[in-house]
Amino acid sequence: MDRRSKYALAALVAVCVFSFVTLLWVGRDIYQQSPPMPTAVVDSRGQVLFRDSDIDKGQLAWRSMGGHQLGSIWGHGAYVAPDWTADWIHKEQLLWLDYVAAELYHSTFSALTIAEQDALLDRYRREIRNNSYDASTGVIVVSVERARAIKALQQYYVSLFGDDEASAEERDAYAMKNNSLVDPARREAFAAFVFWSAWAAVTERPGENYSYTNNWPYDPSIGNTITPDSVFWSIISLVLLLIGVGALVWYHAALKEEPLQGPAKDP
Repeated sequence: MDRRSKYALAALVAVCVFSFVTLLWVGRDIYQQSPPMPTAVVDSRGQVLFRDSDIDKGQLAWRSMGGHQLGSIWGHGAYVAPDWTADWIHKEQLLWLDYVAAELYHSTFSALTIAEQDALLDRYRREIRNNSYDASTGVIVVSVERARAIKALQQYYVSLFGDDEASAEERDAYAMKNNSLVDPARREAFAAFVFWSAWAAVTERPGENYSYTNNWPYDPSIGNTITPDSVFWSIISLVLLLIGVGALVWYHAALKEEPLQGPAKDP
C-alpha cells in the first residue's frame, strides 16, 4: 500500500470513529431528554382516556402495518399519507375551537369575529402548551373540551384505518388500503400513540419555551416556530457538508490525475 492510500485509509478511519462517537453522544442525550411516557391520560374530571399500555400497543400497531411506509411520525417517514403527528395537531385544534365556540357563542368558530377567534386561539395555544404532566404520578391531565376532541379524533382514526365508507375518499387520497389495521382495538390504540406524539410536539418542556420535539412539526398557530438552536445546528450541518465536499474535490484535484472518461454512449 503506497503512502497516498495509507493517508486515505487513515482519513476514512478517523471520519468513521468521529461519526460514531458523535452519534453515540447525541443518542445518549436524546434518550435522556426524550418525552415522558405517561401512565395515563385523564380529563379534568378524572375520566381515563388512555393508559400507557394503549400507547405502547398503538406503537406496535404502527410498526405492524409498515410504520414509516405509511405516513410519518414527527416528520420521519414516507411521503405516502400525511404526517400523523401534524394531522392530529391540526384536526384537534379545529375540533376544540368549534366545541368551545359553540359553548361560549353558540356558533361555529369560522362565524366568529376576528377578535373572538383570536381570543379562542390564544386560549387554546396556552392550554396545549402548558405542561400538565405530573412526574410523581405519571399522569397527563387535559381539559374536558380537549378530551372531547381527543375522543372524536380517536373515532376518526378507527374509521380511517378500517373500511368505513365515510372515510373512503380520504383513504384514496392517502393511498391507503381498506383495513390497514384490521382490529378496531388496534386502531384505537394507534390513535393513543398518535395523540402522545402530538402531545410531545406541542407541550413545552419544563422550564423551557419550546416543546419536547423542539417545536416540530412547524405550526405557528399553536406556537410551534423554529428555535435558535434549530437554525444554528442546521447551518452548522450544511457548512460541514460543504466543507467535506470541498475537501474531497481539492484532494482529487491535488492528485493531478487524468479526468475519468465517460462511456461513448449511454449504457
